[in-house]
Amino acid sequence: MNPFADHAPQAGVHHLPAAHAEALLSALAAGGRDVHRVDLHDCADKAAVLGRLAAALHFPGHFGHNWDALADCLGDLDWLHDDAIVVLVSGLGTLHAHSPADHATLLDIFAEAAARQAVAGTCLAVYLLGAPG
Repeated sequence: MNPFADHAPQAGVHHLPAAHAEALLSALAAGGRDVHRVDLHDCADKAAVLGRLAAALHFPGHFGHNWDALADCLGDLDWLHDDAIVVLVSGLGTLHAHSPADHATLLDIFAEAAARQAVAGTCLAVYLLGAPG
């Protein structure tokens, strides 16, 4: 039995143990949800992380590749045309190991964007795969 069978995405940033990832993905797919997967295993700096996020979330061409631009894009994801946007982020340990300050900034931006989207009536659910930190 899938423990996430009745799972609807919840706005916010959530730590997801790797052992539960497939069950969550299966439940989301069964509910017709697209999941934007972002693999950051080889991203050791801000530039690499921003590039990977921009590609995975199909940011517009005017994306400025800085933290403010990331916050702006995550706070307004209208081009994805969905009332619930699910992002599965893996490999954050690399960024944390090489740049703890950038790691903390990224998590803050995710949380702020999820709150901003919720006020606008859209669910932004960011799942961080694996151990926190």
